[in-house]
Amino acid sequence: MVTKQHKVTAGIWLTPIWHGDPPVISINLGSEEIYHGELLHDQMFLIDRYVDSGSSWLSVIFHNKRPQDTVVEKKLDKAVIIDRVAFNGIKSPDFVWQGLYTPDYHEEWYQQQISQGIAPDKILKYHNYLGWNGEWRLTFSVPIFTWIHQVQNLGWIYD
Repeated sequence: MVTKQHKVTAGIWLTPIWHGDPPVISINLGSEEIYHGELLHDQMFLIDRYVDSGSSWLSVIFHNKRPQDTVVEKKLDKAVIIDRVAFNGIKSPDFVWQGLYTPDYHEEWYQQQISQGIAPDKILKYHNYLGWNGEWRLTFSVPIFTWIHQVQNLGWIYD
């Protein structure tokens, strides 16, 4: 079977929050790692690739959060904010909210929550603030314009 490929141009705008050492992230388009390294300042990443028809994803993985990076009394934290996502030049706040965040909770904190009768969600919807290590993943269909049409609720289109 021949798989058709489609060009996807994606932009993702990220803002780091940090006070000691900067966040270390990976950005992936499907199974391809596009970037791995420190996020020192607000930055836009532009990805221009061909991907197979069907389904793909754009993800941000936050790697180096430690419990001591959050200092509540001083209002200090280490996090990554996903500000904006665009596909093929089309920007919409709805794109960010389509992502699912799978945090890797610190074990001690997680056990404290459980002991208090609180079960933190394993997957978080409508999150653009990555305050835990873990992956934010935006899954989309290819060709991308069909997915954009559906997310924007632009009505019925032909397949």
